[in-house]
Amino acid sequence: MTQGDENLEIVKTIITLAGNLGMQVIAEEVETEDQLGQLRLLKCQYAQGYLFSKPLAATDADVFILTGRERQLNNSARVGMDITELTNVSLAM
Repeated sequence: MTQGDENLEIVKTIITLAGNLGMQVIAEEVETEDQLGQLRLLKCQYAQGYLFSKPLAATDADVFILTGRERQLNNSARVGMDITELTNVSLAM
């Protein structure tokens, strides 16, 4: 997903359509900081993918949900993140 890329145009269209319908969008398979930056520019609300965390066991996801904050879990970084505010983390499953 880079500038001028057909995939970027598709993502823009989906985010715009969802916004016009009052829906929130969760971008999946976010793997790079560049992709995250593009999504922020497009005003995508949420993202998930390997950039934030490897897949988690249900018990690890439960711990994350119950603590309501970023947490190191089995060598993983962050779990799906509200990308509109860096300090707020939201689980996107």
